[in-house]
Amino acid sequence: MIILYCDHHHHHQSAVYDDDDCANKQTLVDNISVLKLYSMSWFGGFLGGNARETIMRGVGAVANVDRTSNINAEGLLDKVALETLPADERKQALNQLTAVGKNGFQAVGSKMSVLTAFLKKYKDDIEVVRDVVETLTCVMTCHPKDDNIIQIHNTELFLNDKETFVLLCDLLTLHDYYVRYYIARFLKVVLDNRFESVQELILSCPMSVPNIVLLLSDTREVVRNEIILVLYNLTKSNQEIQKIVAFEGAFDVLLDIINKEGQSEGGIIVNDCIQTLINLLKSNVSNQNYFRETGCIPRVAPLLQVQNTDMWILSDNKFNIIMSSLELILTLVERNNISTPLNQNQISQSGGAGAVGDQACRPARRPDGACRLAQAARRVVGPRTQGSTRAAL
Repeated sequence: MIILYCDHHHHHQSAVYDDDDCANKQTLVDNISVLKLYSMSWFGGFLGGNARETIMRGVGAVANVDRTSNINAEGLLDKVALETLPADERKQALNQLTAVGKNGFQAVGSKMSVLTAFLKKYKDDIEVVRDVVETLTCVMTCHPKDDNIIQIHNTELFLNDKETFVLLCDLLTLHDYYVRYYIARFLKVVLDNRFESVQELILSCPMSVPNIVLLLSDTREVVRNEIILVLYNLTKSNQEIQKIVAFEGAFDVLLDIINKEGQSEGGIIVNDCIQTLINLLKSNVSNQNYFRETGCIPRVAPLLQVQNTDMWILSDNKFNIIMSSLELILTLVERNNISTPLNQNQISQSGGAGAVGDQACRPARRPDGACRLAQAARRVVGPRTQGSTRAAL
């Protein structure tokens, strides 16, 4: 018996299997990857003409990522590079390269300039863009059980090519589903591999951040959810990037997504948005001022609203959302922060203080999760507030 599970929001994959029933565990991995791509087929109506064909092509590619492939990566790269060949033959060779296996990762890395040059030449060809980005993502994606030396090295090689990085960020302005999805996924992979290097590169490319933030407004949830994860990783511990992201309108869009997804009744996407807001606001006075002055603080209060009866049956999602919301409030009332009094004022006026107070004053005899909520709320109410402000909170 094999039980498979796939979460399309985070591409989490899990499986329960019996070794007697699954002679080849790799088959299980391949099946999960196939399920992941099929889960996106729900969005086929949004993708355009050859969506089904592209999905099936993707299934074949992903299924080959984690196993030894018979594809001759070097031979295909030589074909792509050969300018005397007709363009269609070169593009066909590129398409075949998307199914490269581990034994071809090093070859692709050593001839990465072939791919990037082809991308620059045919940047207006949607299929070429998809195939190049899919191949690059494949040869840079790390796996927990591997040493990943080649994947990391390939990432470093790519990040040395600023011109191609800028081009990929520019291509995010295209409305094609797979171009946006594959580039977003690629950005997440390189961020996971070389976080600080990507941040430095982003800061040197003025239009990269606006183009990334643009995808938050994409009506196709798979694209939107992928870019939320990119922004969550990108905004860690870099105040300059945090400021650029904030002034590109990320606060409003993230709060709109939270509202659309159901506030405290929402799922993991709501929590991802809150965590990204925390990244943008933590110890960043400029962003906190902007958050307050654009009327965003009152929009946080609904995230803390919980009915008394709910406290006994909190789902994991709801618990995580409320805990993250309390952390967000705590970020706005940090000690030794000149914005704290003004932030506290708005929190109090918007009803957020009452919601925090309700959590802090709940009786202690109840399930552990609710107790932890009360403890977190008391952290907001107590140490950060004094005098009349404490009375308000």
